[in-house]
Amino acid sequence: MHANDPDDDSYKHIHNISQEFLVFTDHFKAVNDTYGDPADDALLIAVATKLHKLAER
Repeated sequence: MHANDPDDDSYKHIHNISQEFLVFTDHFKAVNDTYGDPADDALLIAVATKLHKLAER
């Protein structure tokens, strides 16, 4: 296979489009200050899970 062949894994890797974005969670510091690290970890996991589900659409 050749690097310009769409069936080649290297082509898929090279031509894979990725995006980065920044998500602000309102009152994140307040959650951490009030409930501690386990709560802010749960919040981050919930946000990541929701974003992952949205990206699958």
